[in-house]
Amino acid sequence: MKNEWKVAQTLSDMLLFENQIPFFVVFELLKLKRDKSDAATLLKELLELVKNCYMNQVHKLTLIHALPSCKYNPENLPKHLLEVVHSCCMPTNITTTDEDFTGFVSKQMKTATELEQYGVSFKKSGKVHSVFDMDFNRGIMKIRCFRIDDFTETLLRNMIAYEQHYDLAIKYFSDFVLFMSHLIHTPEDAKLVCGSGIIVNFQATGMEQLFSELRLGINTSTTSTLATLSGVINNVNQYCEMPWNNWMRMLRQDLVNSAWKPILANAGVISISLGIAVYIKTLVK
Repeated sequence: MKNEWKVAQTLSDMLLFENQIPFFVVFELLKLKRDKSDAATLLKELLELVKNCYMNQVHKLTLIHALPSCKYNPENLPKHLLEVVHSCCMPTNITTTDEDFTGFVSKQMKTATELEQYGVSFKKSGKVHSVFDMDFNRGIMKIRCFRIDDFTETLLRNMIAYEQHYDLAIKYFSDFVLFMSHLIHTPEDAKLVCGSGIIVNFQATGMEQLFSELRLGINTSTTSTLATLSGVINNVNQYCEMPWNNWMRMLRQDLVNSAWKPILANAGVISISLGIAVYIKTLVK
């Protein structure tokens, strides 16, 4: 194919959950074409091909890491192409501890605008390779900058479908979508997170609508829900429960809802105007 758009569309169709065929069928077809090649060498070649085909699209969310084991074993081949891509996306440098990974979320995390009331700020992290590697420390939540476009939605939707239908799959994508659906619940939440440079949105759909629709395919009744991000979420909730941060939230709300707000705003304008007048007077002298 010489048309890049057709190539992208074909790759997208090949990743659809409903389009998967057994991986051994693809592998046997390749063996027929290269009948004199070693099976282990062919398997590595095929896995490399899959990795190279999806690298550019997957990098919008996470860097592709090591390939699955290339030791040829007819009984332990990947089930299908989707599993291969999912395996390539699994992070190898996650900084969370085993306790964080297997932990449970004590309560649902607040939205971005609610967290802002508690003094939480959002920043994009340039030191991590994956959106799964989030960090929260001293009121600052750092998330890798990621891009959302039509293919990204396809990637997320089908990775979630795979994770929900395969019990042994680590639920990185499912947990990430649930996390973002809690964080971005309204257009104001989306504006706050996008304004921090974390999300670059190339879709017409609003962020809150996108993640709300994606989470419909996730079973949230299991005890392992959000397990891969439990450490970050529990740290955020503990931060919000601290007396000082909760008091600051109430103070901010009181100022916003106070009847004195117009008077305070006018006083601020007058103060700034007087400051400018004094500065000009100083220059004239």
